[in-house]
Amino acid sequence: MVLKPQIFSLLLDFFGEGKPVMSNNDTISDTAILDTDDEVVATIKELIETRVRPSVQDDGGDIFYVGFNATTGKILNNFRLKFRSPPSLNFYVNMN
Repeated sequence: MVLKPQIFSLLLDFFGEGKPVMSNNDTISDTAILDTDDEVVATIKELIETRVRPSVQDDGGDIFYVGFNATTGKILNNFRLKFRSPPSLNFYVNMN
């Protein structure tokens, strides 16, 4: 694989700065139940984490909790899906 000179230059500059590639900061999971979450949101997050996410991940994708609109009753999620099919037909979908 050949990298374009601009990309190669950016990579060299980044690594030359000596900054860490990975962060040691603890990140909060999108489905972590917070003290500020009401019972409905906590239940939604638990169901996504225990029932929905494992199934979606089994198919090569993932689901991310974004929010819940109590007025409309709609759950907001982002999906990263990979459909199983012959290699020439594989594609990813990002639904916002």
